[in-house]
Amino acid sequence: MAVSIHPAHDVFTPRPAPLVAADVGGTHVRVGLIQAADGVPSNLDVLSYRQYRCADYPSLSAILADFRSQAPGVRECAIASAGYALEDGTVISANLPWALSTTRIRDDLGFEAVHLVNDFEAWHMRRPISMHARCCS
Repeated sequence: MAVSIHPAHDVFTPRPAPLVAADVGGTHVRVGLIQAADGVPSNLDVLSYRQYRCADYPSLSAILADFRSQAPGVRECAIASAGYALEDGTVISANLPWALSTTRIRDDLGFEAVHLVNDFEAWHMRRPISMHARCCS
């Protein structure tokens, strides 16, 4: 388990588990493995990143399964997508070549949780990216 020292308190803080984050667009899905940097939720490390072409895959589950093969122990996924989310976890979107269902993704890939947010809401909640942000190569 990775730990960090919080300078103000000089105590050991366990680093939160990484999660898969996906930005789903009509043409591409951008997927990253992210983790809070130094135990601070507002500072993120991008541990890996990949862009997928939607038309090349039969479902979002297939894209996430390909990405997750690099990080099999990840338990949670967060998805930002255009469209209207229904109570059952499906998203109505004319821009995607396949249906998007958080329940199906959870069941297909064995995630403990799949979180869905509208892409406009995600944009509104964004944080400025620091020039010192750490990213994978």
